[in-house]
Amino acid sequence: MTFNSEQIKRLENYMIKIIVQNCTPEAAKDTSLPRDSYLLTLDNGEEQWYDVVRGLKGNIFDAYYDTFGHCIKSMEWTDGKIPAKLWSNMQDAPPEAKKKNK
Repeated sequence: MTFNSEQIKRLENYMIKIIVQNCTPEAAKDTSLPRDSYLLTLDNGEEQWYDVVRGLKGNIFDAYYDTFGHCIKSMEWTDGKIPAKLWSNMQDAPPEAKKKNK
């Protein structure tokens, strides 16, 4: 399931970050994910999908429940190895400028 911009904004109002939406469970095996990320298994009765999300477990549940109803089937840790603080800095950092040789 893909979200429209209004749904993404509503979800992010709960202080969560959608890292990957509508992915496969294999996406959770990526060790470059932050340690505090979860793989969500979601099912709204019509389709099943997976999202990788970071945030507090209660906030994630509230965000998805308030937006889609009872759709969360499971919430499991990903295999992420990057500390959350460092991962955030890596995402916000501007691209490095190339050095000129003199």
